[in-house]
Amino acid sequence: MVSGSMMFAGCDNRGTLRMSTNAAFMPFEYKVGNEFRGIDIDLAYKIAEKLNMKLEIIDMDFDGVINSVSQGQADVALAGLTVNDTRRQHVDFSDTYFKASQYLIVKNDDTRFDNCETVEDVIQKINELGSNAKFGFQSGTTGQYFAEGDEDWGFDGFPNAAKVGYANGATAVNDLTLRDTINIVVIDEMPAKSLVAANSEKIKLIDIPLTDEEYAIAVNKNKPDLLNKINDALREIIEEGILDEIIEKYYTEIEFDQE
Repeated sequence: MVSGSMMFAGCDNRGTLRMSTNAAFMPFEYKVGNEFRGIDIDLAYKIAEKLNMKLEIIDMDFDGVINSVSQGQADVALAGLTVNDTRRQHVDFSDTYFKASQYLIVKNDDTRFDNCETVEDVIQKINELGSNAKFGFQSGTTGQYFAEGDEDWGFDGFPNAAKVGYANGATAVNDLTLRDTINIVVIDEMPAKSLVAANSEKIKLIDIPLTDEEYAIAVNKNKPDLLNKINDALREIIEEGILDEIIEKYYTEIEFDQE
């Protein structure tokens, strides 16, 4: 686990809002040098500002984000977290702030999905491919559950397909372009579009949404007052148009790591 923190300048007597994230999920959270950036990062700072609190960002593997909140190591988590009943057993969730879907990334010369028009077409094609479908995904994300299948998430999965988990989507895409380990990456829409834009000479997006998801902020179950305050702040941020501005900023101004 790698930890880092950034705080608002200001009075020392303000409380601290500890936020866990996985800064490898562009454009929601990522790092440029030692600086945290992304939609979730900007949103967290705005919420902390509304609450008159300092923000401390704790960067860790995605698999540990929910546990960090449930075990009290962090007060909240913003990490492109999809709400589902399994996660609700461990944390409370704020109101929704973003709707998302899973998408597929393949090599530019991969024509297997060219005739697909619906999610049903894509699923049928993957099942037809059997073991010739080789999935890569960020471990612990909805992409993993989509590929492997999960009853709580309502995904049937693809039992005959090969599957490989990675620390982040960029590593999966790197394997997709350089090796034969995988030939499909399944990942959330905005990270998918970011990765394709950064590697358009090698990979392409299968532009068919596969899931219907909602992102929200995870909050420690022992902090109901904090949850209410976050929802109030989030509501103001949405009503004031601030969230739309943040999202638009990262749609149009995102910096890509070309390495």
